[in-house]
Amino acid sequence: MDFFSEIISETVILGIDSLILGFCVKQLTKCKHILNALQSAPVLDIDSTLNKEINKYPSHAIPYVVIRGLVKPLGNPITSNYNQSVTGVIQRYSNYSVIISLINAPFETRKKSVSE
Repeated sequence: MDFFSEIISETVILGIDSLILGFCVKQLTKCKHILNALQSAPVLDIDSTLNKEINKYPSHAIPYVVIRGLVKPLGNPITSNYNQSVTGVIQRYSNYSVIISLINAPFETRKKSVSE
């Protein structure tokens, strides 16, 4: 009797481990897909031809793009942590944070902070 209960418990635990492994593999392939899309992103310059380049894509939208050019910062420009001579600006930064509270009843709160 103990042998069968041990087999059943090991089978259940193996099934849970398989589900966790499947989830991790799915997330890994999703991240690889995004990284490949970022590496193959087109590089566009800020000039008079930028609008023409964007209009070449379907629905006038590019999923991932690198835009290079000179801009003026609204406030102080940010500097690189590794090379102080490299500066840049952030036009818009969105940060999503998820807070899960388990005080009385489990519920989820989403908070979005946007700085421009």
